[in-house]
Amino acid sequence: MLGAVMHNSPFLNSVGGYMKCKKIVVLLIVFCLASCDASIKYTQKQMYSFDAGFDTVISYIEWVKDEDTQYRENGNKTFEMFSYYNQLFDRFNDYENINNIKKINDNAGQNAVEVSQEIIDMLLEAKYFYDISYGKIDVTAGKMISLWHDAREEGMKLNVDGNLGDIPLQEELEEAAKHRGWDKIDINDFETLGVNFIAEVVGLPTVEEMENLIDKAIKNGEL
Repeated sequence: MLGAVMHNSPFLNSVGGYMKCKKIVVLLIVFCLASCDASIKYTQKQMYSFDAGFDTVISYIEWVKDEDTQYRENGNKTFEMFSYYNQLFDRFNDYENINNIKKINDNAGQNAVEVSQEIIDMLLEAKYFYDISYGKIDVTAGKMISLWHDAREEGMKLNVDGNLGDIPLQEELEEAAKHRGWDKIDINDFETLGVNFIAEVVGLPTVEEMENLIDKAIKNGEL
């Protein structure tokens, strides 16, 4: 049995805006025998990563038989997986040989970008939530969210000296709104896996989506 736990993670989620989480737990059960031999002693082993991604500490927990060292390899694979998804859904940084959210946004309205199936799956799920929320949950509002984010960051710096910050200008918001909408996103799910954005998309997945990604990794034998 093993688990991966994320602690104290403020991150931008895929439905837009910031999610300030005191504690986020992603718990996965890889296997648990229906009947266990009571004579076998299991020991809890724990590993930590401070740089696997998502601006948080990730702890890996596995209960193993005595003298079993496989947990080290399992833990390292888990951290590698978190690091990969951190790069994949990053909307601020570029990474070599990874077409991530930032790469897509940088090419918005210019070129289609060949992306991984994980990004397409995330976008298709985001479109589903857009539909059932009647447009309230919209990852295509990236440009508008960025304006408010930048204003907030600048305002916090000014507040330190007792000064007030400014909100985005109305004309800036109106221009950003022109880039919002699923009609501006073209997903080719079957041929080139290209995603052509005129809109700017918000990046990182939610906790539920991370659970789905971990589940997928387990099923594919990556963990």
